[in-house]
Amino acid sequence: MRKINKIIIHCTDSEFGDAHLVNDLHTGQENPLIPLAWPSGTEIYFQNPFRKIGYHYLILNGFIRPGEYQANLDGYIETGRSEEEEGAHCYGQNQDSLGVCLVGRRLFSAKQLYQSLPDLLTRLCKKHSLCWQDIYAHYEFNQLKSCPNIDIELIRKILTKILTRGY
Repeated sequence: MRKINKIIIHCTDSEFGDAHLVNDLHTGQENPLIPLAWPSGTEIYFQNPFRKIGYHYLILNGFIRPGEYQANLDGYIETGRSEEEEGAHCYGQNQDSLGVCLVGRRLFSAKQLYQSLPDLLTRLCKKHSLCWQDIYAHYEFNQLKSCPNIDIELIRKILTKILTRGY
C-alpha cells in the first residue's frame, strides 16, 4: 500500500466538467468541450499527455456541460486515479499525496465546499491517519498558482472540528 502523507486540493479552472472530461484533457484526447472549458492553456496536455487523469478524486458542481445544471451531480464525488497510483497533480509532491479537485474556477457550490469536500477529506484522513495539518492547497506548493481559489484555512477549521468530534 502506498504511504499517503498529504492531501492537496485543486480546482479545474473550468465552470463545468467531470472526470471523463478532465481525463480527456490530461491525456490529450480530442473532445469538443475542452476548448469551451479551457479556452487557453491546454497545449501542455497535448504536448505532454498523462497516462490518465492526474487527480484521485473530483468533486462535481452539477454542471457537466456548459449551462446544463444537474442538481443530483452537485457535490457528487467521482474517482479518478486509484489511490494506489501516484498522481499527476502537483509537481514534486505526487509520490506521497492524494489529489482532490473541485470542478469550478472561482465560485463553488455550498454542497461542494461544506458537504462533499469535508466528508471526503474526513474519510481520507481517517483512512490514512492524517490530520488537518496534512491538507494543502495547490498554491502552497506553487506560488504562481491560486488553485484551488478557496479559503483553505476555513476548510482546515471545518475539518478540525469534524475530526476532533470523532464523526
